[in-house]
Amino acid sequence: MDKEAFKKEVDSEFRELSSRIDRIRAAFDSIDESDRMRFEMEVENLLIKREIARQKINELDGAKDNWAYFRMEAEVAEQDLRIAVEDADNLLSRARPS
Repeated sequence: MDKEAFKKEVDSEFRELSSRIDRIRAAFDSIDESDRMRFEMEVENLLIKREIARQKINELDGAKDNWAYFRMEAEVAEQDLRIAVEDADNLLSRARPS
């Protein structure tokens, strides 16, 4: 896969994960206060991981011949973000509504 095709694919995956994070944040406001306090760190973690993934994906734009190195970093950041989103979804599904 060439750089442009990879960038397109990873951008699409990032948008999907980012949308899921936005839904998690919105649902966060509707859960029981005690669960919200426990879940707050998870939401902060998601936001940090999203920013890291965004930075790694953006680094691909400036990469030339060494883009494979940046590809690996973007893939790792995207996978880390995907796992964090899935974990947050699972935690949220067990939270009590307010």
